[in-house]
Amino acid sequence: MGVDTKGILIGSHSAESIAAIIRNHGNGIGHDVEVEHLGRLYPDSDISTASARIFFSDPQRRERRTMYVFWNIGDDADVYDGERTHVSLGASGSAVPVIEDIVSHFGGFMCESDSREEWRAVHVRPGAEVVLTPLDRLSIDIGQAFHAKDAEVLRKLAADPEKLSAVMDAFDRYRSSLDAGNAPSV
Repeated sequence: MGVDTKGILIGSHSAESIAAIIRNHGNGIGHDVEVEHLGRLYPDSDISTASARIFFSDPQRRERRTMYVFWNIGDDADVYDGERTHVSLGASGSAVPVIEDIVSHFGGFMCESDSREEWRAVHVRPGAEVVLTPLDRLSIDIGQAFHAKDAEVLRKLAADPEKLSAVMDAFDRYRSSLDAGNAPSV
């Protein structure tokens, strides 16, 4: 098993829409793109995880690459637990720029090397026709300020109006005490 560059795309996106981004990537990548739908990963279970492969030529590596796409997979729910699409590509050559291009089209998170599991949040690039919910935009904003796994804890907090209100009230009280000259003790 090799090292992969991975992406979590916010929302469910078709293999064809992901392949279209690869076709337009540039740097000689994107010609000769094919999609193969593999169906359910666990046909004899209640798990509805589906998968596909996207094949494309990579002139940097002078070979044909295979990207894997998964839907409804439970992996990396500690990074983002909403509806998501996973993409995975062997971590060499063009993997990082290709995955980053895809993630920046949809918004989400990427990990340059799954051997390190260092996820980073990626905003939707200007001009992409993707609309994220306010909670998903907040997830990316928080993910850029904190480690992605810590940000997921805050995302869950933000999704619960009662807990969010209580935390906001606590922070308001804290700010008021700072404004009154009550610096926190160390």
